[in-house]
Amino acid sequence: MELLESPQSVVDSPPEIKLFGISSANGRWPEIFGASWLLPDWALLAVRSCVACLFVATLVLDGVTTRDGWRFLIYLTRWSFLLETLYILLAVYVTVQARTASKRQSTGDDGSSFRELYKLPKSVQAMALLWNLTFPICIMVCIAFWTLINPIWDMKMRLGYVMVFEHFLNMLLFFVEFVLNKNIFMLKHGVILYAYALLYTVWTLIHYATRIGVAPAMACGTYPLDECPIYAVLDWHHPWRTLIVILFVTLASLLIQLAVWKCTRVIALALGNFWEWPTISHLRWGAMATGPTSMSLMDPLMKSCHTSSVARRRIPQFWDPPAFKRKGTWWDERWRDGCVPFKSRGPRVHRRRLARNFEGLFPDHDLQKEPHVVVTLEAQGSTAHPWLTELQRVPSEWSRN
Repeated sequence: MELLESPQSVVDSPPEIKLFGISSANGRWPEIFGASWLLPDWALLAVRSCVACLFVATLVLDGVTTRDGWRFLIYLTRWSFLLETLYILLAVYVTVQARTASKRQSTGDDGSSFRELYKLPKSVQAMALLWNLTFPICIMVCIAFWTLINPIWDMKMRLGYVMVFEHFLNMLLFFVEFVLNKNIFMLKHGVILYAYALLYTVWTLIHYATRIGVAPAMACGTYPLDECPIYAVLDWHHPWRTLIVILFVTLASLLIQLAVWKCTRVIALALGNFWEWPTISHLRWGAMATGPTSMSLMDPLMKSCHTSSVARRRIPQFWDPPAFKRKGTWWDERWRDGCVPFKSRGPRVHRRRLARNFEGLFPDHDLQKEPHVVVTLEAQGSTAHPWLTELQRVPSEWSRN
C-alpha cells in the first residue's frame, strides 16, 4: 500500500475542513461558505446583502435614537448585535469572494500556491468562527430577554422597532441564513462562545466595582443610579443569585449549541455534503475500479444512492441483511435501485449494521471500534464485477494499491 503524498493526494484525501490548517476540503470553500443548497449564487448574494443592509441600518438607528449616551456598549445585546452585523457583512464579502474564486477555478486561471489553494482565506476563517458564535448567541439573547429581562407575560419595557429587531427579528434572519447556507458548525469551536460569556461576566464585575451604573432612562429604582446593574438578573449585590443565573445560561447555551450542531449535521447528511462533517466516523468503501488501482472512495452513509445494482449483487454479505431490506415499505423501490435508505434510522444505526456485515469477512478487526477504514475494490478482469479484496486501516489518507 502506498500513501499518496503528492498534491493530488490532498485532493483525494478524506474531506476534512480545517479552519487553520491545510485540507482538500478547504479547496472547496467557495461551494461550502459562499453557496446555498436552495438558491443560486447571485440570489444568495442578494439575500445576504439585503440582510446586511437591515442590520447596519438598525445599528445606526439604535446609535442615533439611544438614550444610553456613553453607556451605549454596556449591554450584552449590543455586543452581540455588533458581532452579528460583522458576521453578515463578512458573509456578503465571502460570497463575492467565492464567486470570483469559482470563476478563476473554472477557467483554470488560479495562480495560487498549493498551500494557498488548500488553506482557508482569513475572511472565511473569521466568518466560520463568527457563525459558531453569533448563531447560538442570538438565540440565547432572544430567549433570555423575553423570559428573564422583559418577560413576555409581564412586559415592562415599551417595545420599539430597534428593541424588537435586536431581540427577535435578528434571530429569525439568522434562522433564514442557517436554512440557506452550508456553513460548518463544529462543537470544538464552541469554546469561543464560553470565552465570550466569560468576557461579558468579567465586564459585569468591572461595571459593578467601578460604579458605572446606567443611564437615567434605565434607572433601576432599587439602588443609586451609579450602582444600578446592567441587568436586574446580573446583580452582583446578590452574588449567589447571579451565579445561579450564569450557570443556568451556560447550560442553556450548551443545549443550544448541541441543537444547532445536530440540525447542521442532519442537513449535511440529507444533502450529501460529506466534506462538511469531518467529525463523523464511518466506514468508507471503494467505488468500481478500472484496474488494479482503486478509484476515489465515497461514503455510503453520505449518499443515499451510491452504487449500481451489479455491485450490490456481487457483495451479498454487504447488501442483503434484513435490517436494510424492508419489503412493502416506501423505500423498497429505492432498495431495488441500489440505494441505502439511511435516512430512515440515522447514520449511527446503519454504521453499526455495516460494521456487523463486515465482521464475517474480516474477523480480526473490531470495525465498530475502528471506524477509519478503507475497503478497496479491485477489478477481476472486468469493471462490471468488482470484488471485495482487502481492508486497510488508513486514518488520514486515501490509499492506493
